[in-house]
Amino acid sequence: MSLSEDPIVLSSSSDCYSDTSTSSAPTVDPVVINKLKKLKDEVDRLKAEESDTDSDVTLYFGDEDNFKGPPSRKRKSSDYTCTHVQQGTQTKISTLQSLRRQNKQILALKVKNRYLTIRNNKLKYKIVEKVSALKKKMDQFEEDLHHFHQ
Repeated sequence: MSLSEDPIVLSSSSDCYSDTSTSSAPTVDPVVINKLKKLKDEVDRLKAEESDTDSDVTLYFGDEDNFKGPPSRKRKSSDYTCTHVQQGTQTKISTLQSLRRQNKQILALKVKNRYLTIRNNKLKYKIVEKVSALKKKMDQFEEDLHHFHQ
């Protein structure tokens, strides 16, 4: 008797699982899942582009009159004073404040392998803040995605 009951219990429990999977599937919109996957791919792509994992922005500063642009194959990086600005820390603010005290100009930024030559103080600070905000959004998204998959 117990031998014949076991398969019944097993089959009913497997029916139970299939019922829950079919009933819970419609609650998660496939469009949402697609969007999440696309966003995750975009985050992965942005991360792959980053050359430095520990710093998001590299600032180049010095005398504006002698500045010929950020380092390239023709120009050595040793010609410039270079500062890695780590996001989410006091480093960024203290670096910018010490540069102001020395009357140094931030002349260019490197953000995710792209160089931007800077001539306007307001613009440079906005860019640094923008990168910081983007990183926070990416981190928050990854956290949300992690909870979603659990």
